[in-house]
Amino acid sequence: MSFLTSEIKKPLYWGLAWIFTFINFVTFIVSRSEFWLSHTGQAWLAASATQDRTYLASEFERNLTCYTPLTCFRSGGAFIAQTLIEATTTMSGFVSVNVNSEQETFIILLVGLIWRVACLTLFLICMARVLESLRSALCVTNCLMFVLGGLPLWTIGKAIVNLPIELEDEITMRANDAFYFMSFQHLIFYDYGFIAIVPLTILALAKIDDISKLSIKSLFLTGFLTATFYEAFVPILFLSALIFSWRTSRKIQLSLAWLIVGQLGWTVVRAFSIRFTEANDPESQYFTDTSILGIFRSSTSNGISTKDSLVSILIQLCFIVAVAATAGAVVSLIIAKFRSLPIFIEKTLCAVTTTAFAATIIICASFLRPIYVETGRQSIGLTVAVVIYSFAATQNFLAKAQAKRSTASSNSV
Repeated sequence: MSFLTSEIKKPLYWGLAWIFTFINFVTFIVSRSEFWLSHTGQAWLAASATQDRTYLASEFERNLTCYTPLTCFRSGGAFIAQTLIEATTTMSGFVSVNVNSEQETFIILLVGLIWRVACLTLFLICMARVLESLRSALCVTNCLMFVLGGLPLWTIGKAIVNLPIELEDEITMRANDAFYFMSFQHLIFYDYGFIAIVPLTILALAKIDDISKLSIKSLFLTGFLTATFYEAFVPILFLSALIFSWRTSRKIQLSLAWLIVGQLGWTVVRAFSIRFTEANDPESQYFTDTSILGIFRSSTSNGISTKDSLVSILIQLCFIVAVAATAGAVVSLIIAKFRSLPIFIEKTLCAVTTTAFAATIIICASFLRPIYVETGRQSIGLTVAVVIYSFAATQNFLAKAQAKRSTASSNSV
């Protein structure tokens, strides 16, 4: 009877865990994708200068039109997802003869959701292999979604603003706006890449036997393909690998520079291709200099300067780190209450630490550029890195503490 009860409890517990994960995921998507859910198929409305464009277009298609040169460099995911949308729409046309706008809107919404699910699924898979436990990976994934959902940061922000301290109305208003956008600003599809690239980097560093044996061709292709998804991904990968190789072998692998060469290759190819897009149309409001030099210039100089906001951005980033670190540690403490924790292999913990450090450096440094970047979106990579590090470091500390207590009790006996 006890055997039967245990066999019933196991699928019940896992079922409840996945139900909670589903609810947590939907909450996260709703809180950070409000615009795309409300304006499905009308992605142009997200750009204030194009409010007259109401024709059917996905967020991926808008990215491929290169209405601003900087976003053109992040079109790897758009190529994949828009191809899937076109193929699905075509196949649906064979079934229903004429695919109407409502049906195509559904396809756009579904592919957008699949993209977001894929990023989180990749995170879960990578963490399961790094932590060597699906249960722990599921916990840290739920923790990440809860933090990115915005509620913890928003709650802390509201509490601080409402403290019995005399503040000027302008300061209170700016603080409210800052915490709101950090917590609930809608994420664009390429922002979700941070959820995948950080654990992928950790897994790669932890599982590759010897970085020095990687060929120039493989490094170049990795840099080229990774850069297509987001220009910040390759620097994170490069700096993580560089620090990791130094910490594990006390050597600096100069061959890793081919990752940067791969990124430069993609950047030049994409900059050249922009002359075939709307940016090269003299009648378009986005007409610009489409020479390679002109594209580089326009992709780095547009926007509002952050020079007068660096202190505010630093404070916001500190809050983001504090919330992420606390959430990761609390989840580790909860897990430790119910089961014994394995001690991490030194190489794995080193991969987690170096990736978190590299991601923090690259993301924080991006705010020093003389161009406005949205803290609520760009800091997602920082949140992912800190949650993983906090979870793993706390789990490893608790595991060592448990091992010491077990050794002490056995010695006393």
